[in-house]
Amino acid sequence: MDKLAIDGGKPVLRGEEVMPWPVLDERDREAVLRVFDNGYLCGPDAPEVRGLEAEWGDYVGRKHCLTTNSGTAALHMALSALNIGPGDEVLVPSYTFLASASCVLHASAVPVFVDVDRRTCTMDPVVDIARKHKLYIIEDACQAHGAEYGEKKVGSFVDLAAFSLNSSKNLTGGEGGLLVMDDDQYYMRAKMLRMFGDEIDDETQLRKYNASILGYQYRNLEMPAALARSQLQRLDEYNDWRIAVEKALFKEGVQVGQWQTMPVPAQDLFQTKKGPSASGYPWSFTEAGKKIRYRAEDYPNAIDFCKRYTVVAGIHPPNDKELMAKYARAFKRGFAQLNTVMEHADDEIVAHYTGKIFRAE
Repeated sequence: MDKLAIDGGKPVLRGEEVMPWPVLDERDREAVLRVFDNGYLCGPDAPEVRGLEAEWGDYVGRKHCLTTNSGTAALHMALSALNIGPGDEVLVPSYTFLASASCVLHASAVPVFVDVDRRTCTMDPVVDIARKHKLYIIEDACQAHGAEYGEKKVGSFVDLAAFSLNSSKNLTGGEGGLLVMDDDQYYMRAKMLRMFGDEIDDETQLRKYNASILGYQYRNLEMPAALARSQLQRLDEYNDWRIAVEKALFKEGVQVGQWQTMPVPAQDLFQTKKGPSASGYPWSFTEAGKKIRYRAEDYPNAIDFCKRYTVVAGIHPPNDKELMAKYARAFKRGFAQLNTVMEHADDEIVAHYTGKIFRAE
């Protein structure tokens, strides 16, 4: 019988066989060179930024879109556009990435974690609940470009939605983010927040250089926007190609690992509640905030997901059927020898893929 790599056998494939994401070709080169031809490198009204905003708004089905310098910035802008601040509490899923909660701290509000549904990984009636209690909803769709729920694109359901353009995402500009909404007031406030809080003259459309609110300089740049526009033309194609893989064998050479190993409320930031500069803020701002305690055991479903899930990387194009056949062979090999696999359950193996496959370190 073919001996497992974890048991001293030869791995099915080598890590260097996995080709990096994103796929960069002549179309992307032309898009970035277009920035030099246009002569604009930055600015909220530069052509690539405005083009990406229009195209992504159309793609998702939202009236307004703003580019940002990250998905985290987009989330923070969404909260600020809703005037979330000191004394406010924001419900956050316990099974998520840190930025879903840290953006609440950036807004000087207090995150209140909610466990996830064990079957669906989320709460389906959340919109009904929010509408009943007159709550705002923000979609953290930072890793869901092109995903659909029912017949609608993710990012089109609620008040505001944020996306990331980081190099590991299925739509990438290298770095950057996108914030979408329909409400005109949210859009105008978010646009001011993206700059320095400056007002825009109604007649000339020029900045008054008179900040009426606190802004954060969250603008994106032209070259990342140009790359994202080029990649957007292939988003649906790449999503169709992508193979969903649930489990894998790291020692066989499959690029696999975990990024979320604990629920966010179990992380030290929320256990210590030190906040910015170890001040205890924003929890110390209100009596209710002082009483909040984040206990990991209150989120058993999130803990369960962290133990059971696996991320398989290297499944993007241009990795092809030949590599996928090797992946499949590694999977079949392991499942055919589950007893041997279990003998190595306690081996000190850190299963994680390298950032090189996303052209990053």
